[in-house]
Amino acid sequence: MAEVRMRTAKAGEVVVAVPSALLGSVAVAEGAEVAAGTVLATLVVMKMQTEVVAHAPLRILRWGPALAAALDPATYSFLPLPPDLTVPLAAGDVLFRFRLVAEVPLPPPAPSVPSSPAMSSPQAVGQAEEDRPWDAALLRMAEIRERALAMGGAAAVAKQHGKGKGDVRGRIATLVDDGSFVEIGSLAGALSRDGASFAPANFVCGRGRVGGRIVVVGADDFTVRGGHADGGVVRKQMMAEKMAYRLRLPMVRLLDGSSGGGSVASLLKLPATYVPPLPAFRTKVALLRRVPVVAVLLGPVVGFGAARAMASHCRIMVAGTSQLFVAGPPVVAAATGLPPPTKNELGGAAVAGANGSIDIVASSEDAAELRPALRTVIPGSRSASYNPFLILALVLDAGYDTAPAWLELGSGYGRSLRSGLGRVGGVPVVWLASDPRFDGGLLTALAAAKLKRAVQLAEVFGLPVISLVDQPGFNIGLSAEAEATILHGTEALVAVFEAAPRLAWLSIIVRKCYGVAGGALLDHSDHLRLAWPSGDWGSLPLEGGLQAAFKAVLAGQPAAAAEAQIAQWTADIERIRDPIRTATVAGIDEIIDPASTRQAILAWLECVEHIFPACGESRIDDETRMWADEAIMFSGMDAKL
Repeated sequence: MAEVRMRTAKAGEVVVAVPSALLGSVAVAEGAEVAAGTVLATLVVMKMQTEVVAHAPLRILRWGPALAAALDPATYSFLPLPPDLTVPLAAGDVLFRFRLVAEVPLPPPAPSVPSSPAMSSPQAVGQAEEDRPWDAALLRMAEIRERALAMGGAAAVAKQHGKGKGDVRGRIATLVDDGSFVEIGSLAGALSRDGASFAPANFVCGRGRVGGRIVVVGADDFTVRGGHADGGVVRKQMMAEKMAYRLRLPMVRLLDGSSGGGSVASLLKLPATYVPPLPAFRTKVALLRRVPVVAVLLGPVVGFGAARAMASHCRIMVAGTSQLFVAGPPVVAAATGLPPPTKNELGGAAVAGANGSIDIVASSEDAAELRPALRTVIPGSRSASYNPFLILALVLDAGYDTAPAWLELGSGYGRSLRSGLGRVGGVPVVWLASDPRFDGGLLTALAAAKLKRAVQLAEVFGLPVISLVDQPGFNIGLSAEAEATILHGTEALVAVFEAAPRLAWLSIIVRKCYGVAGGALLDHSDHLRLAWPSGDWGSLPLEGGLQAAFKAVLAGQPAAAAEAQIAQWTADIERIRDPIRTATVAGIDEIIDPASTRQAILAWLECVEHIFPACGESRIDDETRMWADEAIMFSGMDAKL
């Protein structure tokens, strides 16, 4: 508020450095010597009192014209200004003229007092009560935070533990690195008008570190109103998720309850019902295109909570203690007229883990050299199955204790196609691998949905894709048609082609690659297509394809003759079925020794590293309007809630 101007090496002026101010008071007389940090005067700027402080040891030579005009001219000595006197000041007005002097010591500080609960008392630090005007507020804040730490109370917490479930603060402590959690919104909750009672919000959020990386954590507290919106959760959700968006931090949701959804009980407190506003869901959609979002289901997750769980990139649930459904057993029973199912029958791990809703089912809340072994993974027989994880374990980076450092997503459904995250040479990748142990490796409707989701995940975060292809085609038959397999398969293929210009994709054909389904697992950006010597490809598998192609020719022949004809055709086609022949006509980029697969991937990653897209940038538009829409929505909700 004041500026020091030096005229010479030893003398200077203190001048007003704001456009306008009022003189409040003067604290030093002419001729006084003051230490650095001494208050010289006070100004009133924009209705706020501001102190003018000595920047160094000074001798006040004289007051400036504005101060001299305001002081008693008879004695020309310091007198406090009357409370009702205002002296207008403008930028550049001189307050003091001074000369630098030797060090002038400040008055000795008050004796220090050991830290103790009594520190909240003004007398404990030797200060008058009027000098500590916010002590009462600080004490009240401490009381509210202490109440919030108790969550729903001892009885509710004990009940939660009795179900084999952790409480919200224990869950956060288990998730984040020790001492790293910084809570936000710690005072949020329902405070009575007289301030006598307080119920904490049933949502705890903040920033912490997981494995050293900063994340935003938002966790439901089922001990307070089962996580319903009337527990004060919605605004805190917005606070946490907007912070994740703005700071580009991963978002971890620990879900237990309705996660801010409504309840019938809340209607008794409202003057009217309201049209469902879907609070902050626009933010949740935007997060999916900007940062990694993980949802962990730790109890019954219902209604809006279920929608929050699905709006994530990775969904984890705990077997036995968590469930996922749109409405709970009583509502289902009332709507259907049937006996109420159990929570696990309605949406337990056996249901949600198999229908594509959940990627990982956990048992509890707390779990460049040549690699010759790759040469023996694929059996000699085209109809024999094998375990694709044997390939992944030899291609991807090792984790702790030499365990593979990869994560499978969606292990409970669409098992003919495996997908997940991993690293190769430290580079994070999305991997795809056909699994012939399930449905013969055919692309089923659920497998196609998994493929589409994996491609979208890679596109959002700019992750290269490693696709290990052994795809005999789409699933066929009555059940396949009933599941609209071709519809889901085509949607997956569209997702692959749409993402192709923005993705680095390496296809390695380890065995079969047939038809449209085989093409869905290939790179469509002309990056690189490799194959193993076991590669086998075409429009249709040879087995069954000959009968379909020559049905009319075979129809008029005796069975023995037809079989002999098929054997002859098969032998003729086998001669050109050799993948090396395809390589001779440049139909495949390269056939590699399976043992060198990891080196091939590492070399490819080094070549394409510069084209990895920036995560989410192309899909985040009109951010300002998004926040404005949320603000307008909540201004309307305030009147209702």
